[in-house]
Amino acid sequence: IGKIELMSDKYTKEFEFMLKAFHAGYTCLNRLRDTCKESEIGMTIDSNSLYPFAANFPMPISDFEFVDASKWSVDKIRLLSLVDNHGYYFDVSYNIPDTVKQAVDEYPITRSQENIADVKNRQHYVDHYYNIQMMIHLGYKITKINKVLRFKQFPVMQNFFQKCYALREKYPQYQAAIKLMMN
Repeated sequence: IGKIELMSDKYTKEFEFMLKAFHAGYTCLNRLRDTCKESEIGMTIDSNSLYPFAANFPMPISDFEFVDASKWSVDKIRLLSLVDNHGYYFDVSYNIPDTVKQAVDEYPITRSQENIADVKNRQHYVDHYYNIQMMIHLGYKITKINKVLRFKQFPVMQNFFQKCYALREKYPQYQAAIKLMMN
């Protein structure tokens, strides 16, 4: 797969940029939160094992560099393939039309700095290109592409999970143990 580079001092700016992006899960309680009284507590439930699914996606491995944002357009972002050798993080500004806000209010895909999902317009929102593509598909209006970080990517864990899925089919009596190993 090539050399996997550590995020060392060589990539301080790139690493700080990537830290602004969405990572891991976040809380989505918009309707429930709005109806809770001050003394009540809302709760989310994680009922699906999404880690193996997410780990099959290509991951950044090396050659991190900022590229010229002026050469990017919404259409160019939309056409990016998830299986390409290069991936991107984008810093974008966007507006959400009211009709889209109503449609995604219960399950918004963007989040605040506190990792709480919301449907607010943003001036500098950093996220992986796959999530930016989803925003575009849902009708978010990208008003400006502020920064672009390019990197080499590879689905590092894909072979491991494919082997685990094959083992679960072959040995159904050990499915629970194999699933635990995958998580």
